[in-house]
Amino acid sequence: SMNHTDGSYSWDEDFTQGTNYSIHFKKEYFVFMPTVGPLIRIKDWVGIHAAYSYLGTYSGSEKWKDEHFSFDVVGDTPPVPGGQNISLGVWFGY
Repeated sequence: SMNHTDGSYSWDEDFTQGTNYSIHFKKEYFVFMPTVGPLIRIKDWVGIHAAYSYLGTYSGSEKWKDEHFSFDVVGDTPPVPGGQNISLGVWFGY
């Protein structure tokens, strides 16, 4: 999303009037998150769980689409979010 205002914006006005504008881009992608980690039981119903996971994404296209004007943005575009995660928590259950 990209917004621009000329500095004279008022809440009583429509944002798209004058030199103000807003553009929203969209990209479709798949998300996968494999996780691995040990569970150490303290009692039958409670334990400590540690996990390592990776949030990965895949898109078949490098294009970002503008929904309002219906055009594609190509070239150097920002990557889709992804990354590593480490967590530690309490586990309840049987």
